Amino acid sequence: MRRRVKTQFAKNEIHGFVEGMLIELGNATEFDTHTPDKHVIFNGKSLRDLCSQNALPNFTCAEILKSAAMIDVAWLRDGFPAKTFDVERTTNFQSALLRAFALRYFKATFFVVSSEERRAAFQKRLRTKPFSEIENCAKFVSHQDVHDAYRHAAKAKEAIKKSKIFD
Repeated sequence: MRRRVKTQFAKNEIHGFVEGMLIELGNATEFDTHTPDKHVIFNGKSLRDLCSQNALPNFTCAEILKSAAMIDVAWLRDGFPAKTFDVERTTNFQSALLRAFALRYFKATFFVVSSEERRAAFQKRLRTKPFSEIENCAKFVSHQDVHDAYRHAAKAKEAIKKSKIFD
């Protein structure tokens, strides 16, 4: 029983860590950022404090906003979702793809983030109806992909700080 609790804690920890990296990457690339997960701590700060938006803008009807409000991390441009990220641990990706499908008429890219071992299951689910309609704008990225992007961004930031033009 104890082991199961520790495993669940680790999964939740990974979820919040990935969300934190995504928020910081969004901020670094000058997107507005939002998450509904306000109480998660990343690098000593709550995700609420990291996000530039405490609430999603009213960019569409209430039904679609309700679905969009459940997306783990949204990068916004001019008040509209530009890139969305759902960090998934479930087996069939249904919830994340339904949220992406609700936003299909907006110019956005929908990312599902999960372990690399789940990529094939995502691709299979994406080919089913109605999700095949969003196949061109829904993408899979692994936890490692997010971590690599975050690490490279941190290295670039440090290199810029060390540049002579900032002395």
